[in-house]
Amino acid sequence: MDEGHGKSVLIAAASKRRTIGLIVAVLTVAAGGWWWQAGRPWAAWLAGAAASAPPASYVGRQQCAECHEKAEQAWRGSHHDLAMQPATNATVAGDFNNARFTYAGVTSTFFRRGGKFVVRTDGPDGTLHDYDIAYTFGVAPLQQYLVDFPDGRKQVLGIAWDSRPKQEGGQRWFHLYPGAASGTTWPRGVCGSMPISC
Repeated sequence: MDEGHGKSVLIAAASKRRTIGLIVAVLTVAAGGWWWQAGRPWAAWLAGAAASAPPASYVGRQQCAECHEKAEQAWRGSHHDLAMQPATNATVAGDFNNARFTYAGVTSTFFRRGGKFVVRTDGPDGTLHDYDIAYTFGVAPLQQYLVDFPDGRKQVLGIAWDSRPKQEGGQRWFHLYPGAASGTTWPRGVCGSMPISC
């Protein structure tokens, strides 16, 4: 056998090994991919379940209490339980008997109208408007109020009620952001830079 023929046999053998190695590598990757996917039957189930699952919804505290009775009893009446409630005679602690509070040149008036709790205070345009109180936030030592805006948004007042006893300095309206610029009944969400309106 001559030297040139030996080289071409070696080159052909090396080329054949590379081709076989490439085929083995492709088959290994394909088999590994199949094994990885086949080993995850939950992926297909999850994709189908997510598409057919009903949207999440609140089931109510009674349903939770069926399994978590002790936790529900401890929670009932706690500050967390009472943290956000519709504004009613039973939930509003603040003075809404035509009470007035002046801060930074704006006098806000808290009153009742047609069974609702209302505040007349400066609006985003800087003029006085009447806003219905929708919800209370908190019980003690302070209570904040969430109002409905005409466009459907809700906004927390920058004025809160100090619900502590009078002898402890409470039973009064106060501004949550002392030192804030005038016209800031709203905590920087409507008139300022932090978007905190809902």
